[in-house]
Amino acid sequence: MKKKSFTLLEMMVVLVIIFIITAIAMPNFWGGYKSKEVKGSARRVASILSTAKSYAQAQNTQYDVVFWYGDSFLSMDIYKEFDPWTEASWDRKVGKSEKFNFTKVGISTIIDTPITTPISNYAWISFYSDGRADDHDANLPEDEEIVFTLDVGGTPKTLTIYINENTGCIRVGDLE
Repeated sequence: MKKKSFTLLEMMVVLVIIFIITAIAMPNFWGGYKSKEVKGSARRVASILSTAKSYAQAQNTQYDVVFWYGDSFLSMDIYKEFDPWTEASWDRKVGKSEKFNFTKVGISTIIDTPITTPISNYAWISFYSDGRADDHDANLPEDEEIVFTLDVGGTPKTLTIYINENTGCIRVGDLE
């Protein structure tokens, strides 16, 4: 009786096919992981903004979200009546800092302030008791944006958080 077995050539062909399928599927898997990471970060940022808005409406006073950023991180704090030129306001931090590391995910814009601007390393947005939001720029009231960017297989993708200055409405956009 003849024993059936695989030849070395057949095994090599099967291994090459498995390798090719893995090489095709891996970038898609990695891109999906990155997009979930940026979506999760955007939802956390939106949640912090919503918390500050809720504080302002519940306590009938101004609350501010301050964004501190560097080359590979973003940190966010909520302050009661933040004023960067008044030393006492730096002691009015509410809760603990939220820190985001952006080695795989980047932020290109925080409230109309490009990350590349060397003037300062922070920006802030205020929420008021009537629900309004203001980023203290010289522009007329308009929607503000926080733009997250990521690179998926050499293609830049963005996800934007929109904040309406008139209503304080916070919306997380789609990954584009």
